[in-house]
Amino acid sequence: MSASSAPPRSHGVVATQPWLSENWRFHLRVPTQFRAYPGPPLDPGSYPQLLARYARGETSIEIRAAQLEREVDAADWLAWSPSLVGLTLAGEVTSHDNGASAEARTEWHEGSRAWVARYHARKAGSRIFVVSVRGPREHARALDDLLEEARFSPLYQADAKFAEPLRSYGGDRPVRWTVSLPMSWVLDPGTEGETASSFQAENLHRVPGERDELVGKLAFGVLSRSFAKTAREVAALYLDAVRNHGLEVSAADVAPVRARRPFLGGWQLVAPVFRDELAGEVRCRVVCDERIWALGGVLSLRREDYLNAWMQNKRALDLLFVSLRIAP
Repeated sequence: MSASSAPPRSHGVVATQPWLSENWRFHLRVPTQFRAYPGPPLDPGSYPQLLARYARGETSIEIRAAQLEREVDAADWLAWSPSLVGLTLAGEVTSHDNGASAEARTEWHEGSRAWVARYHARKAGSRIFVVSVRGPREHARALDDLLEEARFSPLYQADAKFAEPLRSYGGDRPVRWTVSLPMSWVLDPGTEGETASSFQAENLHRVPGERDELVGKLAFGVLSRSFAKTAREVAALYLDAVRNHGLEVSAADVAPVRARRPFLGGWQLVAPVFRDELAGEVRCRVVCDERIWALGGVLSLRREDYLNAWMQNKRALDLLFVSLRIAP
């Protein structure tokens, strides 16, 4: 493919896709030289399905979509979905908009030719769409422009922001606070005192026709700053509770992470846990302001053992801190 045959710059708007139901139609700008190849006239399920493909020579734009049963981060779904199986990621999958969208880039070889693909995933309520642009690696910059100018958007914009409804929960001590969790988590109100309040929740993975299975356990608390001097000491409160339930926690450090306003600092820890020969994962996060520490932790199955549950558990912890509100 010569330099002159690089993808042309986008112009024109793709018409509504008559082979798709309204819920899965989309707007997309593509060059007029691209030919459209409709996907199957079926509504997507949990596995990513091709909605449409647009191609010119060795360059193509593909739109895939899937139905989300539970709330997950778009970056986790993109990184571990069948869309990228067998491909080598060129860098990290980046998450945007608090987990509502994500981007990735892959590289691979076919014989002596090197190829690249750019991916953009976007959630719309319980739907997730993936736009991919692929072609020879020598035209990577032109492919980036093609994806940028495509201006993808679902035709039908969901009223719901998340894949499942959220439930709010809060307390009045040591300050008034609220958080939100997906409705699929079962809450245990926990305790409330003058200097601390907390609750726990369980992820009951519901499989149609089968009994509920506990696949994740979460804890959250708001504590007075007098409880501890450092984030490491705060995290230790949660890790000690995990150990008291008979689990072995591997050594891990509490690393600083960016905290949104009005919080002054943020920290997190991810470590393996074991009970006899069974392995799992623990995630712990801490934020603080001038008055309080907020501590959250989730005990989970490993990604390689149960991908869906791992994504759900990680997302639930993220949402706790995205939604955390502290009264002035």
